[in-house]
Amino acid sequence: MERRRIPAIAVTAVLATGLVACSAPADSDVDPDATAEDVTLTLSTWAHTEQTGVWFDTIIPEFEEANPGITVDIQQIAYADYISTVTTQAVAGAGPDIIHVPTPISSLPAWAEAGFLEPLDDFVAETDVPAEWPESQGAMEWNDTTYGVLTVDYGYTLFYNEALLAEAGVEVPTTDEELVAAAKAVTDLPGDAFGYAITDDNTANFVRDALVFTAGRGAEWIDDGEWSFASDDVVEALDVWRELGTEYSPVGTNFAAKREAFLNGNSAMMIEGPFYYSTVQATADPALVDSLKIAKAPFEVNPGDISHGFSMASDLDDDTKAAAEKFLEFVISKESLEQYATIVTSPTARPGSADALLEDPLTAPIVEAWENSAPIIDTSAQGVRADYAKFADVVGAQLHVLLQGDAPTADVLADLDEKLTNAGLTP
Repeated sequence: MERRRIPAIAVTAVLATGLVACSAPADSDVDPDATAEDVTLTLSTWAHTEQTGVWFDTIIPEFEEANPGITVDIQQIAYADYISTVTTQAVAGAGPDIIHVPTPISSLPAWAEAGFLEPLDDFVAETDVPAEWPESQGAMEWNDTTYGVLTVDYGYTLFYNEALLAEAGVEVPTTDEELVAAAKAVTDLPGDAFGYAITDDNTANFVRDALVFTAGRGAEWIDDGEWSFASDDVVEALDVWRELGTEYSPVGTNFAAKREAFLNGNSAMMIEGPFYYSTVQATADPALVDSLKIAKAPFEVNPGDISHGFSMASDLDDDTKAAAEKFLEFVISKESLEQYATIVTSPTARPGSADALLEDPLTAPIVEAWENSAPIIDTSAQGVRADYAKFADVVGAQLHVLLQGDAPTADVLADLDEKLTNAGLTP
């Protein structure tokens, strides 16, 4: 199937959202002579692994059985290469038919601007998404056009090692002040365990890790269309994050190392997406797994995030487009998203789909956190969304100053407001 090529200037904008250089384009598996009775849909994802992979392997055979003549071919791409690889494939006219969109609040705008994604306003209007989905569906929109359906948003949860907290003589924290005190108590124990673990690297995950604390405090870093990182509320929130990162956390842990430290009992607490709980249960040291639990994040406001959704490529032929629409309908169905919730132990965008998790006291906090969450980056922050890579670079550099230097937090964040403005970034 032939697709139009994306203009070079648009490609540059898309690649700016990725972390690495382009990979070589993959060949298309779609038969140009396919009919409605014989269609192969290519689906790109970074997540055909662990529990999300189990979900894909559950729903795709069900979809194919319900839709004879349609086959779904999953194209697994490493997360670090995902944005650049899918973009390169699209440039070559060999992109996937269905695109699994990661963190759409930051990644979707560039793909939409490039003309890679099919507008789906008419399709979505015929579903129950407008009536049932949360406001976070707005992450799948850009410039007043809908480009996909949101499948997963969530509230962050506190992962904690019950045995280490008990050894330190502290309860599970319910406020950020208690979080700092508990982290200190564990770090002060004999041995090498840390009380907490932050994401400490040079990726966008580093920035999001810190913004969990501003959202949890209800601290606004945008005020009336202007940057306000230097506001008192934001300074206080990031002071908490800074103390945890500099005093009670291992140094230089990317998100994988942070998780590994928790799995191995080397850190007592971390704040993570609830989807990681199923991985903890499946991969943690058997001697530790019964002590590794989750609770609501210890803030006044539960911070939340927008995880992923599905879009379709522009310029599909009629038969492929019809098949892709059927797949999107199937993905957002009650049955499919209930399966996601139970397999991955995560809420989804469909209200009620994760109710089964409420029946188990170990997983009930996952749903409770989602029901009362506020996003760490609001969908209304159009300037942030339009140039998220540059935003993350500027903010990340100043956050590293907080971890590596001793200048007052207020001074560093005042510099951040100025640097964002000087970089030509607007909220």
